[in-house]
Amino acid sequence: MKILHPKLYVYQNEEWFEFASELRTAIITATPAALNLAALFPALDAGWQKAGKALELIRQSILTKQLAEADLARDHVFSAIRLIVEGQRYSPDAAAAAAAERLYIIIRHYRAIPQENYDKESGSITNFIQDLRTADRAADFAKIGLTGWDKNLEKANQTFIDLMRGRNTEIAAKGVSQIKAIRKDTDAAINLILDSLNISLVTGPSATITDFIAQLNTRIQYYNTVVNERIGRAKAKEQE
Repeated sequence: MKILHPKLYVYQNEEWFEFASELRTAIITATPAALNLAALFPALDAGWQKAGKALELIRQSILTKQLAEADLARDHVFSAIRLIVEGQRYSPDAAAAAAAERLYIIIRHYRAIPQENYDKESGSITNFIQDLRTADRAADFAKIGLTGWDKNLEKANQTFIDLMRGRNTEIAAKGVSQIKAIRKDTDAAINLILDSLNISLVTGPSATITDFIAQLNTRIQYYNTVVNERIGRAKAKEQE
């Protein structure tokens, strides 16, 4: 038996904190002394405490709710454009239907926009608008009655971008930007703990340590699977 390798460096902040929380709780339950971790556990505990405070500041940011609302607003504009284009594909006006079909090709390429993360969606919407504003597509846009909707989407996207910048400034001012440094230090503490447990396996583990490692491997496998699936979905979208 050997401890699986957790992909800490690719865990998103909430995934990482959840894993660190589970590891900390498991060690406390088994007791650091019983796991030969009395000297190493304090560093993990301290890092966990700091990370929790940092992430709570992000969650409680006064702009977080506004940001979510602004994101939903731009999603609604994009979805409205998509629905109108899809509906106009069946227009009795042959010219309008043909224009909608040409626009639908672009829509299909960007159909995942509402599911993308904040930063990626901002860029995707900007690219989508640029594609709509080519001479031919602008004419198609006007043909199916969508004149001005590109400006509506652009405005909604810019509102979100401005809020994001403000939020990032606010977060930095509160010291939450230190989360990367906190994670780096805490990852080092976690890796030392895992190394110590692996050494215990070689030197003759107690039943407590053997059971602890078996349960820990189950959780590491879970989190690694979550990460692999997330990365797989992202790659699949990029190839569409």
